[in-house]
Amino acid sequence: MAKLHEVLAVEGELAGAAKKILDEAKATFKNRDAHFVGSVKRYEPFSDAERATQATEEHKALVTTVHDKLDYVWGHVSRWLDAVLQKESTNQTARADIVIDGKIVAKNIQPHSF
Repeated sequence: MAKLHEVLAVEGELAGAAKKILDEAKATFKNRDAHFVGSVKRYEPFSDAERATQATEEHKALVTTVHDKLDYVWGHVSRWLDAVLQKESTNQTARADIVIDGKIVAKNIQPHSF
């Protein structure tokens, strides 16, 4: 686990990146739904033997999938949430050694709250 000062140093950056990625994903899902739709169009004339050789096929590939987009978003959000969890768990537990005259009297003591 990282030290508290290390977590605090990157938490804001991770929060900003996660918010930016979430906003971008919302915009993609709302305004660019065509990214998640692929298609195949095929033109084939019915009875005209001369034009039967003119059959055409058009492919439109997927830009991305919903699953891939959500995985990308979750990668950034999970790093931010991990930093928040580390900070909060550090704030909940305090431990220290009791030192008297340079000698450790008690190690790793956790205060008891009443």
